Amino acid sequence: MLLPALAKAKSRAHQANCLSNLKQAGIALNLYVDDNNNHFPYVSVDATVIDPSDTSGSKIIWTKFLGPYLPKRGGKLTSQESQVFICPATVFRNLTTGIVPVHEISRSYACTGTMFGRNATGGLTTSLPRRATFGKVITDTPLMGEGKIDLTSDPASKWCQSGYKWAGEAQQDFMKPDTQSTMYLDFRHSSGKAMDILYGDLSARATTWIWARTNFNQALWDSP
Repeated sequence: MLLPALAKAKSRAHQANCLSNLKQAGIALNLYVDDNNNHFPYVSVDATVIDPSDTSGSKIIWTKFLGPYLPKRGGKLTSQESQVFICPATVFRNLTTGIVPVHEISRSYACTGTMFGRNATGGLTTSLPRRATFGKVITDTPLMGEGKIDLTSDPASKWCQSGYKWAGEAQQDFMKPDTQSTMYLDFRHSSGKAMDILYGDLSARATTWIWARTNFNQALWDSP
């Protein structure tokens, strides 16, 4: 009887920590927007766009742009982001080393299409910053959620993707029969039934699979 009770207590503690992480990330994002002409950071951009002398071929992810407010684990522009971007309940398994220790994970939170920039034709892109405006239902506009490990480009991956648009990613996952079948979104809380999400009003709360797949749509997920 004691072990199940301890497991539940640990799970609740992880979720409380996760919600706290998202709230801290939300505060940092708000500070960044205030300091950058009311624009979100780039979701993912070549390092040379920010520093022309950087020939490493690295990408700068939105989490790293928040480094001045949530210090990275290193002094370089491309250093690993703050551990605030890791949910303690994350279980990542890559194809090289197997289970990745939580402290080695780069990030387990991804942004939604709401933070993606828009190109000349109105399509979403990671390589342009987006003006931080929201739809009317700001309390239901998701900004950040929890992502599964990204194995598409590196078998030794220790991170989730930087962001998920609605079409082809979030929508695809919400059409799956259950949370175990999702490819991108990670419903890792409440026995696989809920995900913690940061919303447009900078509140962080648990969101169940049933509610999310019924109520989320492109207008909210990629909110203009």
